[in-house]
Amino acid sequence: MAKDGKSTSVKKPAKAAQANISQALPLAVRPLPAKPVIAAKPSPVKAAKKAVRVVRAEVTAEQLWRAHRQLPSDATRNALLEFYMPAVRFQADRLRKRLPDGVDVDDLIQAGFFGLEKAIKSFDPARGFKFETFASQRIHGEILDSLRAMDWVP
Repeated sequence: MAKDGKSTSVKKPAKAAQANISQALPLAVRPLPAKPVIAAKPSPVKAAKKAVRVVRAEVTAEQLWRAHRQLPSDATRNALLEFYMPAVRFQADRLRKRLPDGVDVDDLIQAGFFGLEKAIKSFDPARGFKFETFASQRIHGEILDSLRAMDWVP
């Protein structure tokens, strides 16, 4: 407060004046300039998962099957495998609930993946079945076959 009882406010210097003041300060007291933020590169696994999500969001099953019928190649088959991979995970998780603790879910997924591959190879759309129905039976059967092969009791 001033002597006459009125409050005095401290005026802030203009931006140009602030710049001059900061340049006049010794280096130890000067505020550091803001560092540019360097984004960390995503890991290859995260990038691959993101690419799969983008592929699943942009491409429909009908488009993948049409491309696979027109030009059956490893690329189109792999795209179908990636598209239907959640069905394998679903079947493996469903079966895992009824099995002992010694059975690893990754083994079930691997066996289901082979079942999915066989289902894609042998699917005939002319029969009028949905692929999801056909593949789920194949995946389930392949997982059960692998469990029978792993069991020590005949």
